[in-house]
Amino acid sequence: MPKTEWMAVIRVYGSILYTTRRWGKAEGETEVELSPEHIDAWMEDCRSAGITTVLWRANCAGTLTYPSRYTALSGEPPLPPRYQLGSQVIDQGWPVEDWQFLGEQCRSFDTLAAGVKAAHRHGLRFLLDFSTFDSTGVWCTPDSWPEGGTWAFDLDLWLWSRDGKERLAGVPCYAEPRVRELMLGQIAEAIDYDIDGVFLGFFSHCDAMAGNEPGFFGYNPVVVDAFKQRHGAKPTNSTADLHRLFALHGEYFTEFVRRTGDLLHRQAKILLCTARCDGIHGWNSAAWGSGQGGILRDYDLRDGQSDIGYAGGLYLDWETWTDKGLVDGLVVYAPFPDGITPALAMRQRAKKPVYLMRKYSAWEGRLGGSQTLDGYRREIAAVQQGAIDGYAFHPMVIVRHEKMQPDWRDLLTPEKSEA
Repeated sequence: MPKTEWMAVIRVYGSILYTTRRWGKAEGETEVELSPEHIDAWMEDCRSAGITTVLWRANCAGTLTYPSRYTALSGEPPLPPRYQLGSQVIDQGWPVEDWQFLGEQCRSFDTLAAGVKAAHRHGLRFLLDFSTFDSTGVWCTPDSWPEGGTWAFDLDLWLWSRDGKERLAGVPCYAEPRVRELMLGQIAEAIDYDIDGVFLGFFSHCDAMAGNEPGFFGYNPVVVDAFKQRHGAKPTNSTADLHRLFALHGEYFTEFVRRTGDLLHRQAKILLCTARCDGIHGWNSAAWGSGQGGILRDYDLRDGQSDIGYAGGLYLDWETWTDKGLVDGLVVYAPFPDGITPALAMRQRAKKPVYLMRKYSAWEGRLGGSQTLDGYRREIAAVQQGAIDGYAFHPMVIVRHEKMQPDWRDLLTPEKSEA
């Protein structure tokens, strides 16, 4: 890979809806049909801004924006008026007309094929931003979509509650062999599109919707049986057992990472995976902190005794991933100022490329989140000077829009950023 990678996440469904002006339409504007030329323009725009790699996030509410043998196409399953997300029942946020419109655009041509072709035409690397934990099958279960057949997702493949009565809707359990096979099937299917690799992204709409009780989810029978074999009894709700449970889930996830790496590396493709400086990823309530699994700590939590407030989660054994060559690099999510510091420490330990992921949202001159424009500039300057191997922008949409200002692209162009 190049010495410095400048990445941009393309959230496909949002970019489609803004490109066609279904969303964000000014007075007097009319909608347009999505075309391969639009996607080509996204890639040309990225290249001209200095981007070298696109991370193609094709998931939308547990469906995909391209045809798949394994799950539904966006716009296909019905929209229930209320549905389970995480541990909560929420009102439907999609207008039916918008959902149907999105489906029509995704059926008109294969957006993944168009994305790969356009990226390569403009000299960009194309990585599938794989939906590792995001709302798998939430609208595609046998209960809500019985006619979905093999596309309908088995609810028992989500994380089970301690009493076995509830499921953490939208979060698959990688201890389940069927989950690993389903996910590997999707990745193998995407390889046939001539992608350059896969990024195991952890973005999830369930991040702050798993409830307040630590360690309430993750008790799938396969996990409980393995826990009893290793520790002699079922897991209790003690802090020590919660750490043991998270560590066990981490081992199963590492097995998935290993098999994904084997699959990709056999075909000379690359694998990047999300990592956190505190070593744990989980799902929680808003009180514990929303966004990519909660508030990040600046110290390693994998010590068997630290307080971890997640309702469900897993250890991220990124040291094993890098030491054994399972991955080709790590993407660090650090939603706080000076996120480059923990990323640098991880780079020194991993001896593999490390990239910092930054979510960027701006509307009519106002930034979202805790980072400032100066903070973004300092991080970008540090990356340019070689502190770590790259930087990944995570905007809501890739298209330009008059109200989405200041634009993230301007941060890579100092004269625009300082204007």
